[in-house]
Amino acid sequence: MKLTPSLEDYLKAIYILSVSKREVRPSDIAELMDVRLPSVSEAIKRLAKMGLIQKERYGNIILTQQGYELALNLLRRHQIIARFLQEFLGLPPEDAHREACIIEHSISEETLVRLNMVVEALIRYCRNCMDILLNNGGNKQVNYDSNNGKNYKKKP
Repeated sequence: MKLTPSLEDYLKAIYILSVSKREVRPSDIAELMDVRLPSVSEAIKRLAKMGLIQKERYGNIILTQQGYELALNLLRRHQIIARFLQEFLGLPPEDAHREACIIEHSISEETLVRLNMVVEALIRYCRNCMDILLNNGGNKQVNYDSNNGKNYKKKP
């Protein structure tokens, strides 16, 4: 059974709740995701059938080792994309996370790895690149001296 984007979101929600709460109940998931309990119940059944979660007798939901590892990977994907959108494209945090939620389900692992490499390189070697990128986003033209790459003149 393939994990759908919706089931991926449920798995992430269970992980997030398990970190912040001692017990994760279906009502907690419904509240966090703003969905109805029948939808949560169906997702729980499917995730349990896949071996990604266990549902205890009194409703507590626990990630299996496989579910835990998959949830961490899903969150890593989300964080890499959201970080890029927020820090380098200048999106407000809410917008960056909303867009990351859409992109994370379809981006390939290879593209994600390369995107992360770009983000890490820009942070490590060109922290002021963010300012340049964001200023260019406002249609301000920036000219660079081809000899040393330094910004020497801004046109209005």
